[in-house]
Amino acid sequence: MPFMRAHPRPRRRQTVSLLTVGLLVVAGCRARTLPPAPTAITSGMVIYTDINYHGASAHITADIADLRAFTSTCREVDTHDDPEFTAGSETWSNCLSSLGVAPGWRAILYSDPRFSGERFEVAASLRDLRRVPGPCRGTFNDCVSSIQIVAPAQP
Repeated sequence: MPFMRAHPRPRRRQTVSLLTVGLLVVAGCRARTLPPAPTAITSGMVIYTDINYHGASAHITADIADLRAFTSTCREVDTHDDPEFTAGSETWSNCLSSLGVAPGWRAILYSDPRFSGERFEVAASLRDLRRVPGPCRGTFNDCVSSIQIVAPAQP
């Protein structure tokens, strides 16, 4: 008598299960990204890789201790001999050139990760960070590695 399974498993279910596991593994390996910029800035701030609010952009509403943790289309430049720097990494760190700030909101920009290094506080949008004196070739352009967000006080 030929060998027969009492309850054969449908192959389709195995395929779907393997596909689901594969997608979960791939999703877990993806780098973190920041949310896209809104049409109108009503909360937090929007950061841009280029001056005059151009280039890649992202919306920030909470503190970010290390912008290297988030991918961007910008290739980070080493502006102050950071030993943890990875040449050419696509990250938001050291890639900000302009920013939009929502009414009533403020932000503190830091030149180093973990809210350290030189700092600059902004309470309004800035078209060109090259005009802000800072530690990287004399400006804060391409020189922001962490950001603290300050929401408006509630009445």
